[in-house]
Amino acid sequence: MAKYQKYAEYKDSGNEWLGEIPKSWSISRLKYIADIFGRIGFRGYTVDDIVDEGEGALVLSPSNILGDQFSLDKKTYLSWKKYCESPEIMVELNDILLVKTGSTYGKSTIILEKKEPMTINPQMALLKKIKLEPRFLYYLFQSTLYKAVIDISNTGSGMPTMTQENINSFPIPFPAFNDALNIADFLDHETAKIDSLIAKQKKLIELLKEKRQSVISHAVTKGLNPDVAMKDSGVEWLGQVPEHWNVLPIKYLTKYVGTGGTPKNQSSFAEVPEINWFTPGDFSGDLKIVDSSKYVTFSSVEDGDSKLYEGKSVLMIGIGATLGKVAISDRDFSCNQQINVLTCNKLINPEFLTFSLMSQLEQIKQLSNSSTIGIINQEKTKQISISVPSVEEQNKIIHFIMGNIEKFNTLINKAESAIQLMQERRTALISSAVTGKINVSNWQHPNEAKTEFSA
Repeated sequence: MAKYQKYAEYKDSGNEWLGEIPKSWSISRLKYIADIFGRIGFRGYTVDDIVDEGEGALVLSPSNILGDQFSLDKKTYLSWKKYCESPEIMVELNDILLVKTGSTYGKSTIILEKKEPMTINPQMALLKKIKLEPRFLYYLFQSTLYKAVIDISNTGSGMPTMTQENINSFPIPFPAFNDALNIADFLDHETAKIDSLIAKQKKLIELLKEKRQSVISHAVTKGLNPDVAMKDSGVEWLGQVPEHWNVLPIKYLTKYVGTGGTPKNQSSFAEVPEINWFTPGDFSGDLKIVDSSKYVTFSSVEDGDSKLYEGKSVLMIGIGATLGKVAISDRDFSCNQQINVLTCNKLINPEFLTFSLMSQLEQIKQLSNSSTIGIINQEKTKQISISVPSVEEQNKIIHFIMGNIEKFNTLINKAESAIQLMQERRTALISSAVTGKINVSNWQHPNEAKTEFSA
C-alpha cells in the first residue's frame, strides 16, 4: 500500500478493531446507517409455499452469494401470497444481503441488478435505505475489520448465528458522502482488475487439469510409442489400442470386487486413529487416499463388525455426485457401503488400473443404473473394460504419468499461490480504503483523468 497517500490527520475511533480513523470521519453503528430486516418467524414458510418459476417471487438464501458476488445459479420461488405478506423484505436495488445464520454466516453481497421480484429466507438479513454510499458499506463487509467483528458475533452454540442485536451494533466508519462514493469507485476499479487476473489464473488451472487428464488418458489407452501398430479395441470409448495389448473386463483383472459397509455397533468406531474407514468425503482427487475422517477399531474387525481390505486395493465411489472417483490405499483399510473395493490380481498394477479408471470417468457414469442418483454396483464394476499391456509396460507408463503429474501439479500450485496472493492483496486494499488507512477520496478513474488532462 506504499504507493497510496495517508490522510493528513487521524483520531482514535474508540473501537479496538478499527483503531485510528481520519479526523474528518465519524464512527457510527449499523442500526443508525441502515434499516435492517429479517423474515419474521410467524411469516415463515413451508415446502408447500415453494412454487415453480413464474408462480411467485425469488427467495434468496446463502446459496445466492458466491464469494462476495450475487448469484442466481440456484433459484427457488416463493408463492406470491407469502411474498406479499412481508413487504419490508422485498429486495430492491442497492440493498445489501447478509447471511446471519448457518455455516456461511457473515457472507454478504449487494444487489446491483434486479430482473424480477425477490425476497429473503429466514437465514438472511436485508439492509435497506442505507444512509451512505451502499457500495462503501458492501466493501466494508468484505474487510478484515468486519471479519473480526463477525468472529466475535457468533452466539450459536451449534449453528453459527448472529443476533439482531449483534448486527445492529456493528461499528461503521463514516466518511463524507462524496468521499465514500470515491472510495467505492476506486475499489470497483481496482478489484475488477484483480478479479480479472484471478479469473485468468483459474482458467489456466482448468486448462492444466484438462491437459493432465489428457496425458493420463492417452498413456493408458495408446501407450508411449507413437509408432506402434494399433487395433480396434471393440469398446467404443477406448477406440484404437496398441495391437499387442489385451482388452479385458475388470472381473478378469481382480481377485476381489466388493462393497464396504458401516459397522452396526457404535463402539466399533475408534476415537483415535486405528484403521482408516473411508467415505466419499475423504477422496481428494489424488492417486493415493491416505487419511480418513473416521476410524474403526482393530477389535471390530476381529469380531466381524467391520470389514478389512488389503492395502494396494483400488477404491471407487459407487454412488452419488462423486460417482467414479478412484484412489489407492497403501495400507489395509475399511470403508462404507458407498465405495467399491477392487483388489488386483497379477495381470495389472493397481496404479495402472486407477489411472485407467480415471480416464473413463464419464463412461463409468453412463454405466450407472439410475437416471437420478447414479449407482454402479459390483457387477457393473466388473464389466468395465480396461486396455492392458504387460506389467513391465504398465510400470513404464506409470513412471511416465507420475513424472508428468508432478510437472502439471507444480504449475497448478504456482497458479493457486498466485490466486491466494491476489486475494490477500484484494482484501488488504479493501480494508485499507474503507477504514481510512489510505486516502483515495480524490481518486479519479483513469479515463476521466485523461479526458480532463486533454481538455
